[in-house]
Amino acid sequence: MPQDQRIEVIERYLTRAFAGAPIQSRIARLPDSREAHTFRIETGRNTYVLSLCREFLAGYSGDVLRYLEQHQVADVMRKMGSGRIVLTAVGPRSQCVEAGRLPIARKGPGGKTAPLTDDERSRFLEALAEHGNVSYAAQRGGKSRACFYHHRKHDPSFLAAWDEARAKIDGRANRSTIREQARRLARSEAAAMARRAS
Repeated sequence: MPQDQRIEVIERYLTRAFAGAPIQSRIARLPDSREAHTFRIETGRNTYVLSLCREFLAGYSGDVLRYLEQHQVADVMRKMGSGRIVLTAVGPRSQCVEAGRLPIARKGPGGKTAPLTDDERSRFLEALAEHGNVSYAAQRGGKSRACFYHHRKHDPSFLAAWDEARAKIDGRANRSTIREQARRLARSEAAAMARRAS
């Protein structure tokens, strides 16, 4: 299927999934400087961003609509509420502005949010205490923001640990400084990963 047709299929899918919401379609750069075709969907409450990297547009040979439905892309976007989904040939990735790439919400049996291991929980809380940025901390913890927010909502001990970690950072720097530190760290890690891959 030609690239233009793939883009049309995805635009129709988004139009159905976000009925009535204005959709902007343009070429834009991802945080790691790669060029991508990007859809921006504005609703009354949120702005959703879906990007199609060049590798996906040029190299994905499967049924695009089936790909979108199989990965429940629109549902994942709604659950994230912010950030960006990037479609790649191997599957969607969540790419928040402050963080590098991380797998989208991993589900346990029956489609429920997967439990957190002690290691994932401690890595998340350490990163949160260090930088105060949930997107970056979720990347370090190895699960999506939505997964950590789910456990925050349903686990009082995790909520207390989360608030304690955030309290450590609040007195040290303002939010814009925290975000910039997380962006720099994510960019350097993405560059290191790219060097190792090449």
